[in-house]
Amino acid sequence: MRTLSVFSTWHPSGYEKYGKLFVQGYTTNWPKEVPLTIYAEGHTPDTDNPNVTVLDQASTLPDLKAWQLRHKNNKHAHGWNKDLSKKSFLWDASRFANKVFALWHFANNCNTDIFIWCDGDVRTHTTLPLDFLQSIAPNENQLATYLGRKTWPECGWMMFNRKHPKFAEFLDQWRWIYESDDIFEHAESHDSFIFGELVEDFRSMGVEFNDLGGSDQGGHIFINSVLGRYMDHLKGFRKEVGKSLASDITGNFEHKGVDWWQDVRHVTKQQIQQEKMKNPHEYDATQQVKSKGI
Repeated sequence: MRTLSVFSTWHPSGYEKYGKLFVQGYTTNWPKEVPLTIYAEGHTPDTDNPNVTVLDQASTLPDLKAWQLRHKNNKHAHGWNKDLSKKSFLWDASRFANKVFALWHFANNCNTDIFIWCDGDVRTHTTLPLDFLQSIAPNENQLATYLGRKTWPECGWMMFNRKHPKFAEFLDQWRWIYESDDIFEHAESHDSFIFGELVEDFRSMGVEFNDLGGSDQGGHIFINSVLGRYMDHLKGFRKEVGKSLASDITGNFEHKGVDWWQDVRHVTKQQIQQEKMKNPHEYDATQQVKSKGI
């Protein structure tokens, strides 16, 4: 049986808003065989779980801080498109770099066969069996497991096979895109788009991946995939609601018998729009394009 580990990261307000629930869900529902590492930005999570390791982001990831400092005044690194006419998360490279730089560090410092990235706003609501994690992990011929969609992947969940012969090359290429500032030459610069570009590039070279979603899938693929039986991804305004919405559930949803989904939230389109307007650039994806490879 292959060994697994998981990591995540969040800032102080994120910890208060959803990180505490992440740790609570991990402590209650994750198998003890899968240790958790937290890259904590400017705070110390409150946990006495011996299976949880907390790293200070600033001292652990000096390369992240240096890269962000270099682009401190670069509006195109902070949500603005190239001609500075539109703001959206699609071009918020600096914000999403926290995850990516942590991933590179964890990949080079963990000692497990498989490692998992899980977004900090994911809540594990049901006991997560080790056998399930083993079953969805990339096999020996696959580099990674991810959630594919019509456009770019949903990167709230990724599993990487550190023993794959192309794994080091994949990480090196990913890192080069950031450190060379090539990231600003791409149509979009958030982490999911760049990861999708890399997946398509390596797939064209014959590298295999395990896609839990699919190129025909859209919407909230996280909860509609097999992951939804055990976890909920409270992305965006769902954090305010405390649960994903009835409108997120598709016809392929297979988890209606799970307790968590018995009181799914019904929110009107008007209420959703009101929440989105509080911070419109967080949700504006009108110019999104499909990841097609580098």
